[in-house]
Amino acid sequence: MGMDIRGKRPDALSGESFWCWDWSSLIGIVLHLAPSETRACEHWFTNDGDGLEAAGSIALADRVDRCIEEGVVDSCVARRNQLAEQLDDSTRPDLSVNDFRKFSEFLRHSGGFVIW
Repeated sequence: MGMDIRGKRPDALSGESFWCWDWSSLIGIVLHLAPSETRACEHWFTNDGDGLEAAGSIALADRVDRCIEEGVVDSCVARRNQLAEQLDDSTRPDLSVNDFRKFSEFLRHSGGFVIW
């Protein structure tokens, strides 16, 4: 299920909004990889306006970027896609490392965000 993530004070087009069809898988991986950076937001899986402030968004972007560079995101994405294939879950499109790159870019330019 997709969620609309809106930037609070975007400083670039990429920070205005973020949308990923499989938000639950993407953010599940992010929560696993960045527990301290995600702690300030309690409601990642509901569209009730929770989110992070600007400094927290940048800290999370930095952590996501490090995980991409270290190959950790690639491993998590490959495992998630393998499990979805084993479950024959054709309703969920494959997740990609590029989804995480786009999320990081959004975080970096959002000025903080809310989840709707």
